[in-house]
Amino acid sequence: MLRSGRMLSIGLVWILATAAPAAAQLLSDLESERPIGVEDAQPIPYRGLSVAMDWTYNERGGSDDTGPGLSVLYGAARGLEVGAALRYVTSPGSNALRGITSGDLEVHALYGLFAESARRPALAVRLGVLFPTGLDSRGTDLNVAILLTRSFDSFRLHGNARWVRLGDTLPPERADRLEAGIAVDFLPSRR
Repeated sequence: MLRSGRMLSIGLVWILATAAPAAAQLLSDLESERPIGVEDAQPIPYRGLSVAMDWTYNERGGSDDTGPGLSVLYGAARGLEVGAALRYVTSPGSNALRGITSGDLEVHALYGLFAESARRPALAVRLGVLFPTGLDSRGTDLNVAILLTRSFDSFRLHGNARWVRLGDTLPPERADRLEAGIAVDFLPSRR
């Protein structure tokens, strides 16, 4: 046990020592307001239906963006969720440059590879396509994601890693993007 801990420490020191000369590239098209969603790795139950409607509001430099969003999820088979989402915002031109679509249709399929157990988190893969059906749309985007969810006593931890292939890019943008996120959801009180 002591030997494995020492080997782990040596490995971490080696990684940190060799990573010091590495450099990062600053991409000008990644803005602080660019939304990166984090999702649950649990697909909705078989024959389950979820319909959600929301309203977004964002105030940026005297310009207010507001608009409705609609999403529909369906449990098509055991462990398989299919869904579609649509969102409209009041400033589609400025939002399209930031990666926020207005009126574009997004469809996805989420397949649960492993259900959560006492020994491992839930693991799922998600395939999605964003069709340019809305205002100021720029191209069909493809995304593939790996989703993890782990439940604890009164909270859940989610981790997502996503590859996105943009169908149409502006000159400074890259067509391929990697995104990752970690999120926590919790119960406000224990009953």
